[in-house]
Amino acid sequence: MPSVVNTRRGFLQLLGGGILVLHLAGCGHAVDDETRVVRLGHCSVPGKPLFNAAATFADIVNREADGHVRVEVFGQGKLGDSRLVMESTAIGTLDISCEAPLSPIVPEMALLELPYLFVDTQHAAENLNGPFGQALAERAKARGLVVLGYFTDAGRNIFNRYRDVRVPDDLRGLKIRVPEGSVWLEMMNQFGAMAIPLSWGEVYTAIEQNVIAGAETDLISIERACFHETCKHVSETNHVLLVYPLIMNRQRFETLSPSDQRLFARACREAAKRERNQLQSRLDEARRKLEAQGVSIIKVDQALFRDKVLEMHQRYAKELHVEDLMALITPPGAPKQTEETSK
Repeated sequence: MPSVVNTRRGFLQLLGGGILVLHLAGCGHAVDDETRVVRLGHCSVPGKPLFNAAATFADIVNREADGHVRVEVFGQGKLGDSRLVMESTAIGTLDISCEAPLSPIVPEMALLELPYLFVDTQHAAENLNGPFGQALAERAKARGLVVLGYFTDAGRNIFNRYRDVRVPDDLRGLKIRVPEGSVWLEMMNQFGAMAIPLSWGEVYTAIEQNVIAGAETDLISIERACFHETCKHVSETNHVLLVYPLIMNRQRFETLSPSDQRLFARACREAAKRERNQLQSRLDEARRKLEAQGVSIIKVDQALFRDKVLEMHQRYAKELHVEDLMALITPPGAPKQTEETSK
């Protein structure tokens, strides 16, 4: 995976430039003798699962820390784009972030972008709170990041302005936007579409100008970004369920007391659980709004799409040398470790 390797090499060169030592003193500052402020940055927007989970995490910590620690959340890209907040956390200029991608620093995290890795949020939680998620966290810890836990987003679906897509062959000839990254490009091309990498901010205009036919994201984002104005065809492929590790700079984490370390991890698990429990109602609301605007939301046979990309799992695991991690993923309904007993 050259893109992951090259990006990681560039990031490690950045670390070698002395930036880490320069900026560590500026984060996790105390506003007085009693309260330590911990900053959390992300790029999500109000109404999205990640935005809500981050706010809930901060609320739990701030309530239970009894005033000696306060988490301040900076969402909507106020501290930079996804890549910048991730890198800022790694070098210590930001305490905590919850943005993908982590693969430039922790290549094993690229597994979380694979299509159909998890069938739903419950299946994801069973694995992320068990041996698989713990093994990923160990890989991150070795690279200076502590994974406090994992937030999950809604499943992503393909939408376009031209026609209903019921089977992969219906994507032939359609240019569909995907995020940058080899996994995303290969996935959409394997489905049969022509994958076009674009920044999210360019998508609406690109559809209006017929540069692309559509894109892929979750129902909540489709409704909030008003894509229903130009795209009336949504296919519930649920091809990727994005996972956002909540990461903290390891040096900053180790300055917390043991009780605060446990509080941060517990708050993350509770925030993730609350958001999962509320997600379906938000998806149902988005569905109602979209259908009221004349959008056709099609329940496709997801197995037809899954079969096109399933071989990517073992191939990417082999390229990343993480076959052992893939072997830890249990199928839906398998005996599992509960959230109450898992770390």
